[in-house]
Amino acid sequence: MNKKLIAALSLPVIFMAGWMGILSFERCSIQHDVIIAVSGYDPRDLLSGHYIDLSLNWKDTDCSQFFEKVCPQKAFLQRYKFYLPEKDAADMQTLINRSGNNLDLALVFSYQKDKRPVLKEMLVDNENWKTWLNKQDIK
Repeated sequence: MNKKLIAALSLPVIFMAGWMGILSFERCSIQHDVIIAVSGYDPRDLLSGHYIDLSLNWKDTDCSQFFEKVCPQKAFLQRYKFYLPEKDAADMQTLINRSGNNLDLALVFSYQKDKRPVLKEMLVDNENWKTWLNKQDIK
């Protein structure tokens, strides 16, 4: 009976310790989305393959979105190319040329510490680029 009592009392403790370990591991390794500002783009790339060539702007990026509250610049490349479908590239080029450098561009990455970041989408004026493009008067 004594062994059964010890087993019955230790089982919840072991379960809770294991659960806390799993939660701790997931917190450190789970991917989350981060938004990084973009400082420049080359509209000429729209003409050659429908890519926008973007440079990351760490000065205007909120580093508090990272676990360490420090921007992990070495984990990211300095430049990224974002693909636009052919049917949207011409409209986007027109709007970029019209606005000059007045657009607020940012890239959204899926980020996990010690893993390569994955580019997910581009934001224009804090909106998904496609949503933003659909709201514009392109005429």
